[in-house]
Amino acid sequence: MLDMERLQYRSQFVLGPDFVDRLTSWKKIRIGNDKCLTVHPDLKTCQAISKGKSVTLLGYILDPNNPNDSDTDVVNKLSHKIFNGDEPYFGLTYDFGGRWILIIEDGKEPILMNDPGGLRQVVYTEKNSTKEFWCASQPVIIAEILNLKMDDDAVRFINSFKEKDDEYYWVGDSTPYKEVKQLLPNHFLKLNKGSCSRYWPDKAFERISLDEGTKKSSRYLEGLMISASKRYNLILSLSSGLDSRLLLAASRKIKDKISCLTEIKNYMNVEHADVKIPSKLLPKLGIAHDIVESPTEIMNDRFNDIFHKNVPFAHEKWALKAEVYFNRYNLEMVDVIGTVSDIAKFGYDYFIFNDGAVTLEKLSECVRLQNDGFALTQLERWIKEIGDIYNYSIPDLFYWEQRIGRWASTNYLEFDVGWQDIFAPYNCRTLLITMLSVDAKFRIPPKYTICEKMIRNLWPEVLSQPINPHRGKGSLLKRIKRKLVRLKQNITN
Repeated sequence: MLDMERLQYRSQFVLGPDFVDRLTSWKKIRIGNDKCLTVHPDLKTCQAISKGKSVTLLGYILDPNNPNDSDTDVVNKLSHKIFNGDEPYFGLTYDFGGRWILIIEDGKEPILMNDPGGLRQVVYTEKNSTKEFWCASQPVIIAEILNLKMDDDAVRFINSFKEKDDEYYWVGDSTPYKEVKQLLPNHFLKLNKGSCSRYWPDKAFERISLDEGTKKSSRYLEGLMISASKRYNLILSLSSGLDSRLLLAASRKIKDKISCLTEIKNYMNVEHADVKIPSKLLPKLGIAHDIVESPTEIMNDRFNDIFHKNVPFAHEKWALKAEVYFNRYNLEMVDVIGTVSDIAKFGYDYFIFNDGAVTLEKLSECVRLQNDGFALTQLERWIKEIGDIYNYSIPDLFYWEQRIGRWASTNYLEFDVGWQDIFAPYNCRTLLITMLSVDAKFRIPPKYTICEKMIRNLWPEVLSQPINPHRGKGSLLKRIKRKLVRLKQNITN
């Protein structure tokens, strides 16, 4: 039986001028001469040091081009390039997948960066408000160290959002504390200066053909699945949807090393397409299938207390699921999920932007927060910070940095008490850039042509069962109706 207390702040870290001594069982790692890293024992770490320079990894990192490489192999190769070259080192990470944080001490200005989707979450203080610079997985520990108080406007915002949507999340780079911000995807921290800067997009991308995008994307996705299978016991969350079906197709070469999980949600029964389709498909492919029913209440009060203390304003619905997975898999499985893919698939309703204009009002409409002053202030700051994004789409970047960087990153952090870890194979910058480089007409609903071509390229047999058959005509009519409403508004205006 696993020790329940081990779940407190599981797989989290704190970086600051001192070690957090009260966290007695946590690992203590020095970064340079004056930075102290305090790490939960379940968060994997790896460090390469040479002549006062270092590369420190928190989490796990995958190289799809060298799937046999371990974390140590990846870090050693990366550190060799950083220590012996003058080129910008952000680009050296673009091929990597996984869920990771890198702290690079180059003898000049140490930096911290995380994976493309920001799925290994980082929050930080602003030096002009706290004097000392601290980073952590979430703001509670920092607030306790610095005796910070929650911001009334932030609390009002999140409570109001919670009433509208049970998958509420923070917007912009906000947290419950004015002094603490979240590191958004495509940004990095300068640890001496205590400041945040954007590093991507760093150049314009070139359009590529559908065939080229399909082949390269397929190779990367398959390489990431193989690499992860060398490290972990993988279980793929499979529905009747497109994203998980593509991940299943990318698992052809490791089908003997992976199993699948299907959740029967409260509104489903065994005849629902998200249950029925995987149940028909997987036996034909020879892949084990576990069906799990959604819980209705927390069974262990202590688990619930820990869950809600680990992340401020944690989600009750995810606490229920996390407890089921904790009890069922004993932190021995890594969940494989399709999050992040929508960055390349018009994650927000593309009809909102059908006239080409991107405004604060449209962005706030995407997150259904048009009338919230706190949210509008945060989103306005995000728009002003964007700067030169070359020929990238602002709506795509918005989904990347807000929906994935905020909603998904918190989701992952909460589920660190339910799974050994979580793996989103689409969370690879080169893969995302490749898919985004394909003409938009091949990335939009209802066909999502590039995804279907990737499936046919990787494992066409997984299409022997239909994708989302329950969403057929009704969903298409709904999309057409939204478009007509938008067109009518444009004519009126």
